[in-house]
Amino acid sequence: MEAVGSRGTDHLAALHCLAFLPGGVQLTVALIALVGWARIRIGHHTPTQVAAGTLVGVLVSLGDLLPM
Repeated sequence: MEAVGSRGTDHLAALHCLAFLPGGVQLTVALIALVGWARIRIGHHTPTQVAAGTLVGVLVSLGDLLPM
């Protein structure tokens, strides 16, 4: 159960902001890997679920970079 006011999108927005800091891309990738590992370790997700979520995140991010 998540705490009131705690949403995955809030955390995603914070990570997105980190990417714009000097060295932020490396920090963001490291944090994403750490969170993925932790979700598997505590049993909330399987490796396949984490990999699928990562793939979706990468594709959405790349789509965001494409010109309209």
